Amino acid sequence: MTSLRSLPTLFLDMIIFDNMNINFSDIILLLLFFLILYPYAVYPAILFFFSKIFKKEVNKKVGLRKKISIILSCYNEEELIEDCIHSVFQSDYPSEDIELLVGSDGSTDKTAEIVKKLMPIYPQLKFFDLPRSGKNKVVNILAPQAEGEILFFLDADIRISKNSISLMLESFNDDDVGIVLSTIMSLEGENDVNSGHFGEDKYRLFEKYLRKKEGSIFATMNGSGGFYSIRKSLFRALPNEYVCDDFTPLLYVSFEKKRIILEDRSLVYEIRGKTLKGEFSRRVRMAACSMSSVWNARKIFSFKTPLAAFFLFSHKVSRWYVPPFLLIASIISFLFYKEAIIPYISLYLIGITFLLIFVGWILEKLNIKCIIFRFAYVFFYMNLGMFFGVFKFLSKKQNSKWESIK
Repeated sequence: MTSLRSLPTLFLDMIIFDNMNINFSDIILLLLFFLILYPYAVYPAILFFFSKIFKKEVNKKVGLRKKISIILSCYNEEELIEDCIHSVFQSDYPSEDIELLVGSDGSTDKTAEIVKKLMPIYPQLKFFDLPRSGKNKVVNILAPQAEGEILFFLDADIRISKNSISLMLESFNDDDVGIVLSTIMSLEGENDVNSGHFGEDKYRLFEKYLRKKEGSIFATMNGSGGFYSIRKSLFRALPNEYVCDDFTPLLYVSFEKKRIILEDRSLVYEIRGKTLKGEFSRRVRMAACSMSSVWNARKIFSFKTPLAAFFLFSHKVSRWYVPPFLLIASIISFLFYKEAIIPYISLYLIGITFLLIFVGWILEKLNIKCIIFRFAYVFFYMNLGMFFGVFKFLSKKQNSKWESIK
């Protein structure tokens, strides 16, 4: 077996193809690593160049006014619901053009009592006290009741900025725009700087880049469900309890060949605390419901909307294969590291990666912060959640009855 000290020589051999015999395991590993890197490195680079060549400006109008309806589905949110409602009516958008519909999904705490207390203060507030049935059914009940031309969907743990609504509405001056997403930020307290926040914040920065670039070309195919808006004429009822309520509308709108864009100036803040365990559970749930959404809207891959199909595969679907591909690459590297160069180098790099993950886990337990180890640990944990999400999707155990992630 090749010694560790000969690794630089091996790398040099790979570059100049001197004394290098490529075999089947080498080819398979190279292909696997390309597919693993594609959604996180190759695709962002492609987007960078495509957005320079095919960028299409949105015809915005500052100060655009339309009747809007904000839909808020909640379950046991007594700690968050009041401030959330206040933030809506404290925005700079004229309150007479705002309608807020709150649907309680069988809440057993004081959520209903709090909302009813606010109704005399805000005449535009409407409350629906519904039996426990899941968020998707609540959305399907509330949306047809809405009177606004533009629907906004809001979560109870989101606080909107004063100008969030106004900035998002500007883009609806363009008839080609069907959905506008906001930019979600974490509102951290002193005790919130943990791996849950770290992982989600780094993920959001990456997602913001992708959404902005995709939207500048045609349509982003990954939602930001905390606060987004859609033309009511384009909204379709959610088909079942398995799909994502904030992702499925994007797929339906893309069928209509309408644009889906990110308004990065519209900042909203998520105030619910996060833990890595909670983010793991959320990743499992989101992976399962996203797969259900894509399966339900699989005709998108008929390529009647080729850009949407390309963005969807590159942004979402290609990530689902990363965990199993990593596992397969590890097995091949272990089985063939004595027989070929690339499996040997791959096993060496995989070993270093798992060492980084293990050290990151230890440091997290000791509450010691080191970005390299923490990133490796969080990335592994999030992909593990996605891996389990596949099995949840296949077993159809996911549904839209959700609990607060803590």
